[in-house]
Order: sequence, then C-alpha cells, then structure tokens
Amino acid sequence: MRSRLIRRPENLGPFATLLVTLVTTLFVPPFIEGSVFGISRFRLFTIAILLAGVYAVSRRRRVFWVGVAMAFAALGIEGSVHARPGPPLVVANFALSILFLGFLGSVILYAILDEARVTLDTILGGICVYLLLGVAWSVAYSFLEYLQPGSFWIAGERLPSRLRADEFRLEELIYFSFVTLTTVGYGDILAKTHPARALAAAEAVTGSLYLAVFIARLVGLHMVHQSRNLDL
Repeated sequence: MRSRLIRRPENLGPFATLLVTLVTTLFVPPFIEGSVFGISRFRLFTIAILLAGVYAVSRRRRVFWVGVAMAFAALGIEGSVHARPGPPLVVANFALSILFLGFLGSVILYAILDEARVTLDTILGGICVYLLLGVAWSVAYSFLEYLQPGSFWIAGERLPSRLRADEFRLEELIYFSFVTLTTVGYGDILAKTHPARALAAAEAVTGSLYLAVFIARLVGLHMVHQSRNLDL
C-alpha cells in the first residue's frame, strides 16, 4: 500500500476559515483607506479574527465556551473603545486581545500536536498558529508603543503617527512583527527601547523554534505512518 503525506480531511472548515481570515487581515487593510462605515479597518478585521477563532476551536465544547466568553468580553470592550475611547479601556482592549490570541494559538497547537497522523487540517492549523504568533506580537508592539511612544523608529525617526484608540494597531508594527518572526530583519524599523528589543528578540526565537518543532513533528508523524503501512 502506497502511503501519502496528506490524506483527505474530513473537516476543513474551522482551520481553513481562520486561515482565510488571517490572510485577509494581513493583506487587505493596507489597500483600504480610512474606515468602513465609520469603523477602523483594523478593528473590523480584529473582530473577524475573534469570530473565526471561536469557530476554529468549536470542535471541543469546553474550550469553545471559554473562547466564546473571551470573545464576547473582547467584543464588548471593542464596542466601548469605539464609542468612548479612554486609557483604561484601551489598555484592557490590548491585554484581552493578546490573551485571546495566545489562548487561540495554544488550543490549535495542542490540537495539531495531538494528531496521530498528518492531514491537510493539521498543516492548515500549523500555518494558523504561525500567523497568530505574528498578529499577537504586532498587538504587543502596538501596546508598547501606546504606553511608551518612541519605542520603535523607522528610517531614523519615530513612527510617523501616534497610535490612536481607533486604529488599535499600526501598519508599520504589523510589518515589523512578521519581518522579526521570520528573522528577515530588513532594518528599516528598529526597536529603540529595552522592552521593545526584548519583545523583538523573544519573537525571533519563538518563530525559529516553532518552525523547527512543527516541521519535526510533521516529519515524525509521517515516518511513523509510513512505517506502519510498510508493516501491513
């Protein structure tokens, strides 16, 4: 019997939906000017990630309800910040968003590592976790820039705009996050303060380790599955 690396998945919905949402979040906002229906484009896509994230963990009932509770809390704070932004609400919004993204990535990572064989669903889940790492760190960088303006510089100067509550994330820091995650390091945006450098170093290490562990896991599962097929 000939083994295959990828078998036909029974259910691609949750991870595939989340992956499409994440890719859309990363590539569509730069081409949309201003806001949509009076709502920041970044806030709209943040809400989309929350909803797609809850759907992605819907396979496990207990985890699903925890995700629903966190998502409703995050949406409530999102609405409050949009209606009447203030420092306490903005800080709570950042903190809860980072917490939810960390929770979502951990749940998906556990699910794919718990798989007995490699499937397309496993691969999509792994890609989702990698993109979630970049999104979560971009929120963390924006949070730091909000608390300490001047933490990141571009072209030898401070970022051109102060992070506002209606923006929630800076495009420059989303770009910086993924450049750091992939350890490309173009050097056009720099972390200037010690907390910013610590976050950037942690992201670079996390991105490298994640790829090494995830690929090793896929190869290991494939070799075990192939060995079992040869024994039949």
